[in-house]
Amino acid sequence: MKKTIAEWRKEAIYQLAERKVATPTKKDLQDARKVMNSYYRLCGLAESLLYLQNDARTCNNRYTAAQEEKEQRWIKRIKEYLAPYNATIEYFGYCPTIVEIGTTQDLYLAHFYN
Repeated sequence: MKKTIAEWRKEAIYQLAERKVATPTKKDLQDARKVMNSYYRLCGLAESLLYLQNDARTCNNRYTAAQEEKEQRWIKRIKEYLAPYNATIEYFGYCPTIVEIGTTQDLYLAHFYN
């Protein structure tokens, strides 16, 4: 049976929690869910910035600059969230990817809704 995007995302939360402890507790799963939700929200912001920065009408306005600053703060924050899991984010395109520290291999494939 084919998995839904929600099931893939739930599986990634559990796998992330397992990177920290062998048998994750409810608190570990909540922390991992917070990290993954933040990651997907950052991906959404990155996609919005892709369109804002590549539109002649919006590329140099204050809103776009504010969103870019927001993205930089968010990147710093999510890297701190991922540190206990021996993971970080890297950009190989416009959207960030979760990788193990010191490597370029994806830890989790991102699953997006259309």
